[in-house]
Amino acid sequence: MTESRQASFNDWDGFFEQCAREIDLMKTEHEIIEMYQSLAGKKNTSYSFIDDCGDEFIDIFLRRDSNGTFVYQYTKGGMAFLQSKFLSDYFKNRISCFFMKDKDTVYSDTNFSVDVLGLLIAKRSFNQMSEEEIAAIVSAMDRLEQKPKFSKIHELRNTFFNYLYHLKGEGAASYLKNRVPAYDFANHILSTSGFVAMPSFYSGRGVNTNDLNDKKLVSIFKKLLKYDVTYACHFVEFVKQMKTLGATEFITSFQDFACNGFKVDPKFLSDNNYSVDGLNPNTYNDFVYLMIGESRFATNRDYQEARSEIIKHAFLLQVNPTLEKLGFSSEKEQSQETRQSYRKVPKNPYSGK
Repeated sequence: MTESRQASFNDWDGFFEQCAREIDLMKTEHEIIEMYQSLAGKKNTSYSFIDDCGDEFIDIFLRRDSNGTFVYQYTKGGMAFLQSKFLSDYFKNRISCFFMKDKDTVYSDTNFSVDVLGLLIAKRSFNQMSEEEIAAIVSAMDRLEQKPKFSKIHELRNTFFNYLYHLKGEGAASYLKNRVPAYDFANHILSTSGFVAMPSFYSGRGVNTNDLNDKKLVSIFKKLLKYDVTYACHFVEFVKQMKTLGATEFITSFQDFACNGFKVDPKFLSDNNYSVDGLNPNTYNDFVYLMIGESRFATNRDYQEARSEIIKHAFLLQVNPTLEKLGFSSEKEQSQETRQSYRKVPKNPYSGK
């Protein structure tokens, strides 16, 4: 985006909304880098004085798939940019600017034998760092964040975490899998798979393919596969055991599923779908109990179950080839009854047709 186009926007919210739309059209890594440099007032890859506009653009770019409506797909250029040395250098420089201001605090944690400033100066990208090295950098950011004069590092830390979730490196994946709280990990998986990670958002809507569909389930499956094959396979079993797939029940039970080590536990999944008795009273309040009840009984039960079977079937058809390659099987074949169910589900659950 040229400087003349930038100047034509008086409303910054509208300006960055336009930037977000242009992200969807950027087919090459070079286009994305050029837009960043234009917004940041940079014509090279030096990061000594980065303008806030450039930082905002990076933040928007990384959060582009956290839309809560549909499964977002970056362009080929976008995918390349996410893994690029350019973006890695951007974060290394941003973080080191904070670290250089208070080296004593940065190195005050004796549990890490990692030279974090050395890591940020070295040529290796974040994709090439180990779990321990990334953990040391995050720990140093956390220590600085506790000091009032470093309050701005909180925003950088949040953006950096969004960046880590996009990386394909083993160190980043291991760090997120082993050191990030399961509840937060689950919510990020949900929010980048087309969900709003709040059960109350879908309260009373029952099984609705706009809220939950096979594409969103496949997106979760692929993301879990990146971190652990067992997680992904257990997720398939998790979906199969849910009798009805309303978004409210699904999100709440997925969060518990994650907190249980991505293992299906009968105490929160039962033959009658989600068990309200299995809710953790320390996590969920009375309103959550109420909205689960509304979501389960707001529409015709037969309709709900039939719609759920269609979603499950479409999901299993897409993941079965991957499961078979991994030596697993969903053990669910397409039957004549399932094929006919598409014709049997009424458009209006109360129509009786």
